[in-house]
Amino acid sequence: MKKVLFFSLLAAMGAGISAQNLINNGKFETEVTAKVTNPNKANEGEWFVMNNETEGATTISWTKTSDTAYPNAVKMDNSGARKIFRGTRLSWDNG
Repeated sequence: MKKVLFFSLLAAMGAGISAQNLINNGKFETEVTAKVTNPNKANEGEWFVMNNETEGATTISWTKTSDTAYPNAVKMDNSGARKIFRGTRLSWDNG
């Protein structure tokens, strides 16, 4: 009986976490229209701020690699942030 109660509790917690994640993040099918403005243009190896936190900001950088199939790579660094951004969507504006 204890095992059934324990696994029922785990299942309820898992459903609660999934529901919270869906409410906070919304649907990924919706178009991202908000743009993060940055006065700097991204150059190879240059880091720039992804969000506006004063401490522990998430940063991304563009790096050119020698891999012919994937010559460009985007790195995300969230090591100093106090939050974890799962399912982060990136949008490029080539204008």
